[in-house]
Amino acid sequence: MARPYHSPSSIALGKQCHYAWARQYVDGVRDPNIPWREEFTELKWDHGLGLFVLPGTGERITAAQRGSALGLGLHATAERWYDPKRGAPDWAWFPGLVLASGKHLLPEPSAIERVRIEQQIGTDPLRSISQPREGAPTHTITVAGVKWAGFVDLEAEGGDELTRLGIKAPDGVAVIDYKSTSDIAKHAKTAAELLADPQGALYAIAVGQRRGLRSLPERWVYFESKKVRRALAIDVTAELSRAHDVIGPCADLARQRLERSAREHHATAARSLASTASRALSAAASSAASAAMVAACEPSGALTLAAGGFGFTAAGLGSAAAASSLSASSASSLLASSSAASLVASAPAAAAFFAAISAFFASNAALRSSAVMIALVSLISFFLLIWCATEPKRRPW
Repeated sequence: MARPYHSPSSIALGKQCHYAWARQYVDGVRDPNIPWREEFTELKWDHGLGLFVLPGTGERITAAQRGSALGLGLHATAERWYDPKRGAPDWAWFPGLVLASGKHLLPEPSAIERVRIEQQIGTDPLRSISQPREGAPTHTITVAGVKWAGFVDLEAEGGDELTRLGIKAPDGVAVIDYKSTSDIAKHAKTAAELLADPQGALYAIAVGQRRGLRSLPERWVYFESKKVRRALAIDVTAELSRAHDVIGPCADLARQRLERSAREHHATAARSLASTASRALSAAASSAASAAMVAACEPSGALTLAAGGFGFTAAGLGSAAAASSLSASSASSLLASSSAASLVASAPAAAAFFAAISAFFASNAALRSSAVMIALVSLISFFLLIWCATEPKRRPW
């Protein structure tokens, strides 16, 4: 099921690759977040594996996991710096050292009048998630007909301190965002790129609407995490009117991604059900052949075996429909399609084929008396049905 809201990071991934977006935000397949550990500073990149490897233990983590762990550690240090109730910040561990390289670009906690830390951009409760995962947003904001969610790293009030930092804030408020990066020269965005970025646009809309502002000063601080400790601040003033223009195309992309994923999910489920139905019908034909064999040997046992075989087939089809995650109406529409109809039409022919083979065995006195052959055919039918019911569905990515 697709996530009920979008975010700047999900849109950025959606622009790069639809299948990667669907895998993460529809199927929910993603690398688990891991906390920062000091031994991560010793990670070595393995070009063959495309992963970071920890010398000594051989532990492997992805580049995304390392970056996320460092970012979470950096944000946790900043939160403690601005809110002592959360505990004293640790400036000695690696994320603290990275943040310390840019402290001069951030407001001093003792000089700023008021701060909001990790404030959600939305105010509308997200009712579709009963138990959100830790750290996940619980509120959304609707812009251009799409629900968005996220967090503002720091919302600072205090004209004098902002002026000291060189931030032009005529209303005495500014938004500050922290970004850790391996190389500022390669990855830091320019002021023009930030003004066209959906994250900055959503910040401006959310905070601007709440405070009744037409524009919002934003400072983006990039912290380099390589051996050289340095930081760079990029200042922009986001106009709310332009911010809405930025979000419009992003909202269109979000709707396209959801619609395409819904179509592909239904098509994949339909293919899975059709394949399972085909195997179940083949198993039914095999059961019919077994019944014909038993009929030649002992007519009284034919009806029992045939009823049992087709009963197992019906159970297999029912399990397949449930496993394919299709609604009853979707399953009915699939069975009414031409592909399903051709499967059903081929079943009698397959049954007749197996019945002919069974008749051959039954006509031979030696084979007719062979209980092993009868048992073998019955076992094959049974295992085919089990396979039909338990075969997992596959996605195209």
